[in-house]
Amino acid sequence: TIHYFPSSDRRTALAPALASLHEALIVMNHATDEERRLNPVIGLSLEETIDGYLEFMSTYNIVDEVHEPRRYPWRERLCSPNLPVAQGELLDQAYDDCKLRRGLLAAVVEHAGFEWEGDVIEYSRHECKKLTECHDYTPE
Repeated sequence: TIHYFPSSDRRTALAPALASLHEALIVMNHATDEERRLNPVIGLSLEETIDGYLEFMSTYNIVDEVHEPRRYPWRERLCSPNLPVAQGELLDQAYDDCKLRRGLLAAVVEHAGFEWEGDVIEYSRHECKKLTECHDYTPE
């Protein structure tokens, strides 16, 4: 028997929280300079944990399709010379490499009653905005 207690509150819901975490991991594990990346033990372990969750959701047919989430809408901000968080080519490659995982996460988010745009992207955008404000980001 599978015991799963979903939350309708975005702050405590697992699916959008994992998706937001994964969006951050794309940048921190794959799109920054080597010296700025997360420790591989931590970063790759988090990705493997997300993969295990997605495998579970697929195995028990809780999610059986892949959705198509869009890329980071704030790519320019992350790749700005004023805030060199990510490198453009690395970020694009990381998104391509994570396309299946992001698609499954989008399906899980929607299955749980949330929206990719509002509950993952907008939430993550808010967090990104806080980060860039802390670092005096000014667009070119």
